[in-house]
Amino acid sequence: MTSRDPLSSLDRSSGPTAADRRRNPRRATPAEVSIDFEGSSLQGAGRNISDSGLYFVTSDELKVHVTIEHNGQKTQVPARLVRIDDVTPSTWGVALKFDQSLDPRNFDRDS
Repeated sequence: MTSRDPLSSLDRSSGPTAADRRRNPRRATPAEVSIDFEGSSLQGAGRNISDSGLYFVTSDELKVHVTIEHNGQKTQVPARLVRIDDVTPSTWGVALKFDQSLDPRNFDRDS
């Protein structure tokens, strides 16, 4: 019997791109965004470690409160942090999933 890594199904490197997996279209926005973290911690299974970092997987959610400021209006919504990407050595991209739907047209460049 061959043992299979139960987390191997999380590897999407040979599957559809992120844009292909998206359920909702994206829109550009000039809005300013801030997030506050709720008091939480994450626990999970280590996948690999080096002298400069660690990668692990978890089923825990990291809940946040998001404030989106656009045209002098502030909108607050609860969300979950779902991904952080290395964009440059000093910049990160942060992906959040809202706990409630928002109309993204309210945050367009022209609105």
